[in-house]
Amino acid sequence: MLLDIHQYLDDTFGSSYVSLRDVERFRTIYEFFNSKLPMNAHKNTATYIGYDNRSERALIMTFIFCYTLRIESDTIKRRLYSMIEGGLNLPLNFVTVVKGVEETDFFHRLRIDYGSIAANSAIKENIYCFFVAIYNKLPMIIVGPPGCSKSLAIRILTENMKGYNSEDKYLR
Repeated sequence: MLLDIHQYLDDTFGSSYVSLRDVERFRTIYEFFNSKLPMNAHKNTATYIGYDNRSERALIMTFIFCYTLRIESDTIKRRLYSMIEGGLNLPLNFVTVVKGVEETDFFHRLRIDYGSIAANSAIKENIYCFFVAIYNKLPMIIVGPPGCSKSLAIRILTENMKGYNSEDKYLR
């Protein structure tokens, strides 16, 4: 499946779009998700489809983090999601559900003044991506127009990631 995704990205964006560094990053991020992903994230949201496979959840989140987040086109993202679902024999739109569940679970672990912040998909995705990158010491650049929560995401994370003093063990 990884080879198929690399081939699709090469065909779509050119041969320099993916490299062996992406494979190494994939391995690192998969190990992180497979060992650190909280198992209770899906209990109230995705149980209706009987989904509790940690390694598959880790694989889905790894593909999303390593490949789909850097793609602007929704059409290409949906194609990659479809390739993941087909490769893992998962139902249609399952990747979107898992992504939403994981980002929402993480967002609710944070101490945030909810009165002034809209919990939209952009802020959830930015916070989650920054967290994964920081935790794994990976460089990350988030690009977007003013007001799409880039700086806010960093501020929220710095207020919550306090090492052993963090209230949630996932943030330590």
